[in-house]
Parts: sequence; C-alpha cells; structure tokens
Amino acid sequence: MQQGDIIRRTPALERLLETVHPFYLNADYRYFMVLTQTCDLVSRDGAIATPYISLCAIRPLQEVINREAKKYQTNNVLKKANAITEQGQSRVRMFLKSLLNNNNHEYFYVHEQVNKGIGDRMCAFLRLSISLKTEHYAIVKKARILSLKPEFQAKLGWLVGNIYSRVGTDDWVPRALPENEWNELIENIVKENVVTLNDKKVESVKKNTPADVVDAWDTVTAREAVNGAQGRKLKDEVIEIVTTVLRDANIIPEDLMGKAVLNLQQSPELKAKVRN
Repeated sequence: MQQGDIIRRTPALERLLETVHPFYLNADYRYFMVLTQTCDLVSRDGAIATPYISLCAIRPLQEVINREAKKYQTNNVLKKANAITEQGQSRVRMFLKSLLNNNNHEYFYVHEQVNKGIGDRMCAFLRLSISLKTEHYAIVKKARILSLKPEFQAKLGWLVGNIYSRVGTDDWVPRALPENEWNELIENIVKENVVTLNDKKVESVKKNTPADVVDAWDTVTAREAVNGAQGRKLKDEVIEIVTTVLRDANIIPEDLMGKAVLNLQQSPELKAKVRN
C-alpha cells in the first residue's frame, strides 16, 4: 500500500468505520485516499513502521465548487438565487484551473475513470482525515482500487506535508489536453455546477427591491427576478464614470454633479454614440 492509494467502501471497511469513525459513513464520502507516507507503510520484520494509517475522504467535485461559489454570493439576492455573477464565475474558473492541476493545498483532484470504478469527478479533502490502527491494514489494502503515479504521489506528499518547494507534475495543458479542450473542460464543469447571473441585473434587483421582499423569495423566484430585470444601461454607466472622474479631479464641484449628469443624459451626441 502507498500514499495516494484510492480506497473504495467495502462492507468490511464500513463495519470498521461504523465502530471507530461513524461520521465517515456519510454517503458523500464515496472513496478514501491514503495520506500516510509510503515509507511508513512498508512492512519491516512483519510490522508496519507507523501505528496508524491516515485516510481522507474523497467527495464529489461539485461539493468543492459549491463551497467556492458561496464565497462570491456577496449579497442576499445571490444567496437566495444560489447563484453567482459573471465576475464570480471568472474567479471560480481560475480556482478550477488551479484545482484540476492539483495546485490547491486543501484538495487533491481525482478525475473520473469509469473503467477503474470512479464514475464521477472527485476531490480528496486533505484536511478531512481520520486515523485507523495498523491492525486494520489488511482491510484497507483489500479495498484499494487505484494507485497514483509516482510524480503525483510526490505532489500529494508536498500538499499533505506542507513542504515549501513545488513538486513538478504534468499539468493538463499540453500533456493531457490541448489548450482549447482544456478551456472547454473548465467551462463545462462550471456550467454543470454553477448558476451564473448577469452582474448588472443582479445589481439592479439588489438596488430596486426591498430587503424584506428578497428575504421571502425562494431560489426559483430569485432567479426569475434577476433574469427578468432590466440591466443598468451602458449610457448611465458611462455618465457615472465620466462625472466621477471629473469630480475626483476637482474639475466638477460636488454641487454641480447633478447638473452635469442631467446634461449628459440629455446630450444628443451621447445618445447617438451609446444607444442602449
């Protein structure tokens, strides 16, 4: 048995967990990953060097994405809609690229391998670990279904041990996928797991809807309200930017801001250039 081995849930392992770590029978904990260093798992004179085997839970990738997306639900409209804005989606996309290349200290990505028994995209939660006594070594070993390649064992060891020197592993681009297919993979994962709403429409609903009304919405109602809202007009955004810059540069005094905005709104030249 080696660090990074993927362990399936067998009846024997589940009976053991029920006795020592019943919480790990959670249905979302589909598999487990061995975190103990390989050198400590080698049998010497009939004994294992370490008294314990550390395992962490492997859960669906969707759970990781949901956690990350919630960071960008920055107002009650987004929370009620259980969605993020386009700007938030961009950040989730960046997070995913780091995650899938296993450059995130919290998780270790496990790609779906149907022929090996892993039917979904999964993630090992490196901080969600338990210890089993080495007397149960045979039960764990018998449940093993996959082992990591040596370079990925090294990457896992770096993540788990918090070693401050980067272990090199092949990223998805260009070894596994060309860049266009890699970007398509990221986009598909985001679309499958995250609802994205227009930034301007979210802001409009937030600004124009009383808080108690938003509080009463369910998810479907919140999404419908945002999708049906009128986004802020580009012309109004341009006017706000221009007048703010001029005010901050002390070109327009504060007491003339309203007049400046009104003049720009009525400007036929601006209307002709910015039609929405």
